[in-house]
Amino acid sequence: MAIMTQTDFKSAYCKFYRCDPANYTQDILFRCFKLKLSFIAWVLYKFNPNYFARDIELVEKVGRSTEIHQVDNAISNYFIDCGFKRSLLHDKLNIRISCKTLLNIASQIFEIDDSES
Repeated sequence: MAIMTQTDFKSAYCKFYRCDPANYTQDILFRCFKLKLSFIAWVLYKFNPNYFARDIELVEKVGRSTEIHQVDNAISNYFIDCGFKRSLLHDKLNIRISCKTLLNIASQIFEIDDSES
């Protein structure tokens, strides 16, 4: 388990996935959608990116994280925030980011980053 790293998640993620930092938000956002909903999410994003404003805010907060507990806190706050601002597509159709996938990716990235230090 990663205790501390000097690199923020966004930098480590982009290095690991060979992603241009300018494309970080979109790359991780679509990596964290459930596969069966990814096409619908992509169409929604292209026509109305603001629909995913809270999801985008989450991946940007996670991008600034330097420790796994910061990622966990950001995800917890996301669920609290979403509880107050529910929408049909987010709740019933589950068209939102998979926080479990995001946490798994972050755990993997921080573990790899620590082993390189």
